[in-house]
Amino acid sequence: MIIIALTVEILSILLLDIVFNLVFIIGAHKKHTTLLLLCYRYRIAREFVFTASALLYSCLVYKVTPENNLYEESNLWHLILKGSFTSTIFQTFLLILVRWWMEVLKLEANS
Repeated sequence: MIIIALTVEILSILLLDIVFNLVFIIGAHKKHTTLLLLCYRYRIAREFVFTASALLYSCLVYKVTPENNLYEESNLWHLILKGSFTSTIFQTFLLILVRWWMEVLKLEANS
């Protein structure tokens, strides 16, 4: 039951990512700093929630998997950790990109 709830949570976070990627594209295209700031704050909050959920999910999978399937358990554990790490790196890149774009817009507004 808990694994299903965490899976739904992770899928809803991924759906929100799609929405906020569109917000970022629109905000960057129209040079709308409010949309970029909203996207920036979402990415920070998302990083904390997704990392905590991924760690909790991987710990639950590690505990729930039967002991006789050590090879499959290890593969699933590594797959979850690799996916979490890759997602964290990508989201950090997008976070830096949004922050950089906001600074560019501020500099253009001041000159």
